[in-house]
Amino acid sequence: MKLLGRIQTAGSNYDKPITIAAYSAVPIGAIMATVLFLLFGDEVVPDDACEKWKASGVVLEKPFEKQGNHAFIVLVPSLVQMADDSKNPQRSRSILCENGKPIGTPHSLHEDIRREGSGRFSHWGGWVLFSTPDNSDPNSNAREYTLVHRPR
Repeated sequence: MKLLGRIQTAGSNYDKPITIAAYSAVPIGAIMATVLFLLFGDEVVPDDACEKWKASGVVLEKPFEKQGNHAFIVLVPSLVQMADDSKNPQRSRSILCENGKPIGTPHSLHEDIRREGSGRFSHWGGWVLFSTPDNSDPNSNAREYTLVHRPR
């Protein structure tokens, strides 16, 4: 980031630096890597995570029940032991895959998934509440959704 100048704060006798990031110059991959780092710390999700951890995966079975504008929910009782819950809201190490590629933002608020979609998801209890990256209907978009589990 480049320091572009200083601005006088109204009613004060000091000025604060203004820093503006030129995001258009930053590759999308770098932005995604930053987002993933913020979500997972030093455990960044590799691009090949869905293939790499495929053996741990569970294919989400249609039909998905729609909730709100963009969310869909499916029961996956075999994954309850690994899911988030009120006592362990960040326990799930699940990655949502669409056609073998990692998508979405894990541990998303359910209302955000319903209202905004855009690939957000939550593995909560025996359920997976998710949205597709393009907010299409996963019942009819001819894509496969799988939940894989990152090893510890």
